[in-house]
Amino acid sequence: MKVYVLNTDAAAERLERFTADYPAGFPAFTRRRAKTPEEVTVPEWFKYPAAYYANAVNFIEMFDECAAGTEPFLIFEDDCIFRPDFVEKFENFMAKVPADWEYINFGPGHLQQNLYPPVQISENVIRPRYTFATHAIYVTPAGAKKCSDQLKKEPWGCVHIPDHQLGLLFLDPSFKVYAPLVTLCGQRAGLSSLTKREEPEKWLMGFKYRALDGKVKVSEDPYFSEG
Repeated sequence: MKVYVLNTDAAAERLERFTADYPAGFPAFTRRRAKTPEEVTVPEWFKYPAAYYANAVNFIEMFDECAAGTEPFLIFEDDCIFRPDFVEKFENFMAKVPADWEYINFGPGHLQQNLYPPVQISENVIRPRYTFATHAIYVTPAGAKKCSDQLKKEPWGCVHIPDHQLGLLFLDPSFKVYAPLVTLCGQRAGLSSLTKREEPEKWLMGFKYRALDGKVKVSEDPYFSEG
């Protein structure tokens, strides 16, 4: 496993906070310099803010590097935050996730939950359907190739956000994507480099999912409900 954090040169403070909060005892990460909108060539068909396309380019480069190698990549964005027992929960999750996994999201948001509810397959493992958020993802070389190909498709149609474009890939049942029922990673409050808005802290819980008993339920966050 190789561990990376995406971070622009202008976001030194974000990297400092990420480093300070990085879980003790977890494998060391390597900073990956993220390109800014000014450093990428935006194609004519892309009619949305260049920051979104730069984000796609950064992930395409990471995915291509992973696909060319033999080790999975664990990729964090520099606004990622961690549960207090992240290391233990990470190890427990990886012991339970099916061996055929190609892509794991440790803090996904779920789009169109009424139409595409995530499906629980064991106590804390779900099969997401249409997700967003890429602040904490784990991908195999085979999965990375598929993700890169998905982001390289032109044009994207009505989708303009890279993680939404990736979400379309996860609708294919042959692509083996998994996530924890209780997210292990969230997003720090602060100014978003994409939306340019102040965003609140997010753990992306409270989503609908199809439970083991076949009923549709709403996920609960035990870290907050227990005070």
